Amino acid sequence: METKEPYPVEEPVETKLARLMLEYGDQYAKVKALEAEITQIVLALGKTQVVGRVRATYSNGRNYYDYQWAADAAYRPENPKHLLIWGRHIKESFDYRAICDELGILDKVPCTTSPPAVSVRVT
Repeated sequence: METKEPYPVEEPVETKLARLMLEYGDQYAKVKALEAEITQIVLALGKTQVVGRVRATYSNGRNYYDYQWAADAAYRPENPKHLLIWGRHIKESFDYRAICDELGILDKVPCTTSPPAVSVRVT
């Protein structure tokens, strides 16, 4: 006949914490592997996917314009118009996009595009 403890033996808190943290690490590694696989598939499909409570949001690469470089390259201190334009756009810092717009060089601003990205979330 099996003898039972008169009361349940509770696991020491340090042991429970260690067990839970190890389990969390294992589960986290599995989730990250699934997320990487989902990301690759959604990148190949090129559009957001929603299944159940999971949403894998696809976003095209973002454009980054270097307005400061373009404004600095176009600036001619001997041209009074340039001094006026720059003076109008000084606040806490320069509004380089507005400067480029007034100088008429928005089409010459260098642009880089980041690669497409996917974010996977549970809703």
